[in-house]
Amino acid sequence: MATISKLIFTPENHRQVISRRTLVSGLTALNWLGELFTTGQQNSFFVGDDFFKYITFMGCAPAMRLEPENDSDLNFCFIHLNTELPQPQFRGHQERFVPRCPECRHGLTDWQKELSSWQINDKTIFSCSHCEAEISIPHLNWREKAAIGSCFIEVYSVYPHEGIPTTSFMAHLKSISGFDWKYFFEPG
Repeated sequence: MATISKLIFTPENHRQVISRRTLVSGLTALNWLGELFTTGQQNSFFVGDDFFKYITFMGCAPAMRLEPENDSDLNFCFIHLNTELPQPQFRGHQERFVPRCPECRHGLTDWQKELSSWQINDKTIFSCSHCEAEISIPHLNWREKAAIGSCFIEVYSVYPHEGIPTTSFMAHLKSISGFDWKYFFEPG
């Protein structure tokens, strides 16, 4: 099966988690989450009636499928909650992508080697090859193309930069959880 592009939300703090129950309750009250999607992955939901109020879609009248064509279809717009991972995970672009140093903003071409080291020991610090700042993988400027996190809200079938969350949605996420969130795109 081909991979599916996603818009993904994760807390700013890569170790932060939230209970699924709290997140479901808050996002359902917002009418962003719809009914449980029982033939999909566990903790998956159809979009709610106010989903499009909080995600702005760019382009010329994008067509969004909101229902599966069959029981095994995952290539439509739905939401999957992956909320309490035991270890932070890297998600996003793996190829042809260069994150930036948070200090000097230069591209870090050796980031995949540093990511491998960090995945073995998450206390690993490395020096920027441009400014020599001491940095850790989770603190790189991923430019909405990747992130490290222990909690993810995945919106399926949203192409990179096609769907952008509104400021009010990001504020609602903070209100529901008590902490700041960011978003990024995982390509299909």
